[in-house]
Amino acid sequence: MVLALVLAPCADPELFTTMRKATAHYEPLCRNVVGLQAKAAELLADAKWQASQQARDLHAKLPPNVQELLAKAAEPVQQAHAAALPLFNKYAAEAQQRLDPIAEKAKAAWRDASRETLTRAAPLLEQALKAAGLTAPQPAAPAPAAAASPAPATPPPPPAPKPVPITVLGLSEMNGIVEDSASVRQYLSELWDAAAVQVASKRKAVVWVLACRSEGECGAAEAKFFDAKSFYRIDGGFYSTPGSAGSLQSELTTYLRGEQAGLVLVGSPSRLHPNAVKVLNDAVSEGGHLTQDGVPVVTHRALYVVLADVPGVDVHDEAAVKDKLCADIAAAGDGDDASAAIVRSFRRRLDAVLPAREEQGGAPAFRVVTEEGNAEE
Repeated sequence: MVLALVLAPCADPELFTTMRKATAHYEPLCRNVVGLQAKAAELLADAKWQASQQARDLHAKLPPNVQELLAKAAEPVQQAHAAALPLFNKYAAEAQQRLDPIAEKAKAAWRDASRETLTRAAPLLEQALKAAGLTAPQPAAPAPAAAASPAPATPPPPPAPKPVPITVLGLSEMNGIVEDSASVRQYLSELWDAAAVQVASKRKAVVWVLACRSEGECGAAEAKFFDAKSFYRIDGGFYSTPGSAGSLQSELTTYLRGEQAGLVLVGSPSRLHPNAVKVLNDAVSEGGHLTQDGVPVVTHRALYVVLADVPGVDVHDEAAVKDKLCADIAAAGDGDDASAAIVRSFRRRLDAVLPAREEQGGAPAFRVVTEEGNAEE
């Protein structure tokens, strides 16, 4: 209990500020703790991914008839899950709305009590940290002038990190969701390979926008994602209020703790409040992560797909689709500078736009219009 009391402020900005003012030795302690937590989370994610890869390899070695039996056995479970998920999300959102006011009051009372206790305990903590050898940060002294020496040899470049492929669904499954044309399939194939390198080298999640010409087209595309091995659906309507960001972070981290390489579907994004969008920004930023109960949660290994209903907009024009999507999100906010900054940040994190498959009629010739205005048929 004493350890929890000492370390709890590391995950709470307000309490951390209180402790840092009380003792200069507290900041290096928190830095070490958070660093260890992040490293442990990364090691756990690697272990789970390797175990998942081994399971897929074993499944591939099974006889075809056994694989078919397993697929048939899993089908009823997937159908039941797909049918129950909207109801579960609805009841969970209603319960969260009732609990939010109580949780905020309890959190405020806990913070006040913790602040008072920590302020009183600061002198004892200062002595303990000094005894443990954790020194307060000192200003760097100017380096003395040194005689010129030969430049050291340039070290060899570090080895390139091993790509982290998308495994929650296959490229063939994704091809069945996007527009049916050879050009789109080629573009998606290039994005698929680039995604594996991006996750490994930049530690940034892959975020694709699936541009739909109508709400029904988005619904048809979303239904096809239910064949993925695992997914979590964010309904923008459930996170349309300024106070809904906490609920989104709690639910998203709960999913990603168990499915680091899962699929995150963002439905009805135009209804998301910018405060909730900020949670997504933190999750998909380069080197970004979320925290749950003070523990870092790996978020960059998941695939994020935003289902954007943009009627009247050319779904092949990347800039136009992003502009329409972000304008709708901004309209759901409070119109202040902070909300506008969040939306601009979200736009920068969108890696690519893919047109959704048309369910009726022929698909037009695919044309990619990049942010720079270059067009390719």
